[in-house]
Amino acid sequence: MNKILPIKKEELSTFIPLFIVMSCIVFNTKILKILKDTIVVTTPEMGAELIPFLKTWLLIPISLALICIVVRLMRMMSFINVYLIATAFFLLFYLVYVFLVRPIQSDLTPHLLINYLDAILPYYLQKAVRIIEFWPTCLFYVICDIWPIILLSMLFWKFTSEVISHEQGKRFFPIFSIDLGGILMSPLLALISMIAANYEIYGENLWELQLETLTLVIVFIGIIQSIVFYRLQKNIGSTDVVSEKPKKKKVPIKEVLGYARSPFFGSLAIMIFMFEFSDNLFDVLWKDTLGNYHPEPENFSRYLGVVTTITGIFTSIVPLILTRFLLEKLSWSAVATITPVLRIVLCVAFFGCFFFPNTALMMGAPFGLDALGFTVFVGGIQSCLMQMAKCTVFDNTKDLALMLAPKEEQGAARAFSDALSTKFGKSSSCLAQQGLLMSHMSLQAASPFIACLIGISIPIWVFGIGTASRYYRQRLTDFVTPQAEPA
Repeated sequence: MNKILPIKKEELSTFIPLFIVMSCIVFNTKILKILKDTIVVTTPEMGAELIPFLKTWLLIPISLALICIVVRLMRMMSFINVYLIATAFFLLFYLVYVFLVRPIQSDLTPHLLINYLDAILPYYLQKAVRIIEFWPTCLFYVICDIWPIILLSMLFWKFTSEVISHEQGKRFFPIFSIDLGGILMSPLLALISMIAANYEIYGENLWELQLETLTLVIVFIGIIQSIVFYRLQKNIGSTDVVSEKPKKKKVPIKEVLGYARSPFFGSLAIMIFMFEFSDNLFDVLWKDTLGNYHPEPENFSRYLGVVTTITGIFTSIVPLILTRFLLEKLSWSAVATITPVLRIVLCVAFFGCFFFPNTALMMGAPFGLDALGFTVFVGGIQSCLMQMAKCTVFDNTKDLALMLAPKEEQGAARAFSDALSTKFGKSSSCLAQQGLLMSHMSLQAASPFIACLIGISIPIWVFGIGTASRYYRQRLTDFVTPQAEPA
């Protein structure tokens, strides 16, 4: 169309529906992230210190189970049916939790078991008991976390890899990074607050109105996303991903884990693992600091909404101006290295404020912020810029690399290199945090160790990029070399 939106006229019928579906999934992901973090962090009995336990003892087994179920379903039925079933499962779960389970959550708590465990277990296992006590909320947190893994990483990108070429990906992916949902997040929360002001019933409990309203928004967006995806599949129709039922295999998990032996997919997995590992270490510490600064759930969620909106604005501008240029002019490894370099620079700034509160106070004074407020502000900047880097360069380089997998291997390759490594990266960082918490440390006291772990992860991350880059060039040459047609 033009230099800013480099989409050809004949590509619009594919690009526009893909962009709508992508935007819907990402918008819901951002809402779910605000909801799950607010519920856990601002609940005094839970708090940010419970998150590492959740991501280890619940997220790993449930993620593995759902990934295996989706892989198996893709071998038993058409792709569109798998997509619709997965979407319906998530949306129905969120509705049931918010409107049916949450109001009676205290009645579902096994109080006798909780009292017994509190009496016999040592201090460092008390947080694990809270998982049993608040099991509906903990399950909600985990299912929110799995939404983008199943619908985005496994299903949407598998479909996209089938219907567009590698050359189109270089033009499409930067535009996919435009974050319309993120831009609307803060205005949406502000609108809910204005509505609540007219209803006395929510006067002292704005958070419950936010939770219920945003859940209905998630369901509405999910229905739109499913309709658009279904119509796109129906129009394309001839592609293998929606018309062919793959042959069944008895144990799909063996195929998924078998990609660990591949240098290319193994290196991509290291790259993704280290991003998630370092990102989760920072994110939990920052959320804990934010919870100390804004302990009220409505203020906590509103702050996250502002951060999400600012992230959405940057993520929408950068792809149109910079990302396409980087992907076309620089090597794959050079673009992929931008994210770890940005991570280390921003972490130096955040931990500098965290460890030196007098400096943070001096720098925050012109903005009317105390030391804690300025530290939270710097952490918010890091969250914005890292999410922008993830959406604009990290995800684009990762997805361009995964497109080079053979079509028949796309699902299993993404399940290993993307879905599994994402969750294991987060869960491994949580194991490290649990070890610190079990040593009678709080997250704030454990911050020097967290900073060291992030620092160690960066060179391993860069090593994974370098190794993957060599195989990427080789696969790209094989991928784009035209094959001679038989006479």
